[in-house]
Amino acid sequence: MTTTDAAPLFTPLELPCGVVLKNRLAKAAMSDSLGDGAGRPTARQSRLYERWSQGGLG
Repeated sequence: MTTTDAAPLFTPLELPCGVVLKNRLAKAAMSDSLGDGAGRPTARQSRLYERWSQGGLG
């Protein structure tokens, strides 16, 4: 794949609800098994989501 072929992946995408993603790459929902067992986030989980947010996905 050349840079030109990938260009559409890095253009903004407006969702039907009006939210605009900065590109067309997104992280799917998944279980990370880092919660406290009662559905509350932990510091480890917060750090993981912070790292994901810095990765550049929409």
